[in-house]
Amino acid sequence: MKPKEALIDRLDGVFRQAHASRPAPPLDSRWPEAVMQMIRGIPVPEGWWSFSLLVWRLAPATGALALVTLVVLSQLLPFPDVELFRLWDNEIQLLSLAGF
Repeated sequence: MKPKEALIDRLDGVFRQAHASRPAPPLDSRWPEAVMQMIRGIPVPEGWWSFSLLVWRLAPATGALALVTLVVLSQLLPFPDVELFRLWDNEIQLLSLAGF
């Protein structure tokens, strides 16, 4: 074994022994409450403009606006005999390697 690898293995053993000899933290039945109090203590960005709050507040309105736009477009097509989704798909082209 190389001297550097032997030193790393020895250091790893010392760290493992130190970790194993430390006392275990006491676990009581109230640890979930303590964790939740720590989470509640995390600062929250202030103001109504925070990104996550803004996204969740505007998501229903954006979905409703998209549905209304889809209904309006389906009713007011420039060509009444063409379906809405066929308006953008003028011609179906099959791709194959033989054409290259």
